[in-house]
Amino acid sequence: MNVDSEDELIQSKHKGDDMFSNNSLISLRTLRLCGNKLFFSGLLVLLLTSPSYAGCTVSSTSVNFGNYDFLSPAADTGTGSITISCSPKANVKIAIGASSNSGTFFPRRMENSVFTDTLDYNLYTSAATIQVWGDGTDGTTTANFFNVGRNNTPIIVYGKIAPLQNVSAGYYSEQLVVTITY
Repeated sequence: MNVDSEDELIQSKHKGDDMFSNNSLISLRTLRLCGNKLFFSGLLVLLLTSPSYAGCTVSSTSVNFGNYDFLSPAADTGTGSITISCSPKANVKIAIGASSNSGTFFPRRMENSVFTDTLDYNLYTSAATIQVWGDGTDGTTTANFFNVGRNNTPIIVYGKIAPLQNVSAGYYSEQLVVTITY
């Protein structure tokens, strides 16, 4: 099976108290749906906010759902990660914004780049996929991590695509804003 990919570089800003500094680039990768199998990864766009006394670096790996079979009654799951390193140690809060395609957290929606089809999914704070990872509003939660140091702390992002969605083949993608406050 052939899988086409396209890379984009998304520029994010690191925000000090009152001014922007330290631009960084985050890679976003979207893979193609072939037949009824979905290959999708990449939905994190980072906006960073911080007090000026701390310095943190952030990188991410895409959420990868692997194969999606729209005839399967089982939800499709995948994981990605956000890696944070801070000096000096800092408490970190991570919020993930609402879907730009649905305008809400319930559900988030990836959109087909050619057709009008959408694919419902969500992101969660644990593998149990119970608590939707959001911005703390509308029944969602944020994730808090304490004393994050220089050890490149990986934070897992859990994703789940709802089952039995009869969608067309093509590219499905969505960009979300992930806000890191430290």
